Amino acid sequence: MGVVRLGKLKLKWCLNCNLPVLEASHCGHCSGETQPVELTPPGDVRPAFECDLALVRKIVDFQFGEGCGAKLIPEDIIILLNKSPALDRMDEVIFDGKVQGTLRYDLGEGYKFILRMEGAEGIEDILTKNWIVVDPGAVKPIEKGANGLCVGITEASSEIQVGDEVVVLSPEKKAIAVGKAKLQGSEMVGGKGVGVKTRWYGREENKGKLPAGQTWDHVIAANSWFLEKKVPETLESIRKVVDREGKDVAVSFSGGKDSLATLLLALDAGLTPKILFVDTGLEFPETVAHVEDIAEKYNLELISEDAEDVFF
Repeated sequence: MGVVRLGKLKLKWCLNCNLPVLEASHCGHCSGETQPVELTPPGDVRPAFECDLALVRKIVDFQFGEGCGAKLIPEDIIILLNKSPALDRMDEVIFDGKVQGTLRYDLGEGYKFILRMEGAEGIEDILTKNWIVVDPGAVKPIEKGANGLCVGITEASSEIQVGDEVVVLSPEKKAIAVGKAKLQGSEMVGGKGVGVKTRWYGREENKGKLPAGQTWDHVIAANSWFLEKKVPETLESIRKVVDREGKDVAVSFSGGKDSLATLLLALDAGLTPKILFVDTGLEFPETVAHVEDIAEKYNLELISEDAEDVFF
């Protein structure tokens, strides 16, 4: 069965500037070419806030040792999160043009960080927890996707528990794979069967370090030309729909960034839309107040419906 995509994945990256670029083939900051970022559909990407990054660093430190979180998640680059399908919650952590790992939350297990190879290579030199070392003969098979068999494991950190995320190291202590522990660490060396079921594997050769020091002002500079080009097209589309339908205009407004952008575009199109807000019964008081403030700011009629306790 093919992958279901709800639309084109539009995130690209300028490796020259180390900046995310929305859909455009070149960067508005340096005019260099961009490359697609491989994401899990549907590609619902947002900026990573400081609270998100603090959580990731904490979980990475807990799993792989003190200092690994700060080493993996730097302070001076642009980092994005891609909300991915999961039973509870899952976010892909994106920087340097690639997914570096996934922060996952399961109700029964709590938070877990699943490293990709790029992330594992970033912390391989300071790992103190959840690692194994394999003998030279096991390196090439594992780099091609083989599991870490106990017969080839020469060392394993003692705290590893079944189900833990594990970094597989070569004898030179270089990350060659990441995966899930099938045995406790104390059972792997000299044991039988599969010690670690690999998930991601193989090092990226000739990988250069990308520049740091980016801010969101740089992101805006890289994307503004493309977004500004889209605005006239969008305004014309809005006007055509309104003229064709010949009905009253309303904007469904949740209080979030997307519906605010839609409202502002409707205003730029010369319309005076009504604002429709549905209080699901789960809204924060600050959200309700924000909706009311926006209606007052732009002198628009607010139609508000309250679901009361229907959700529960």
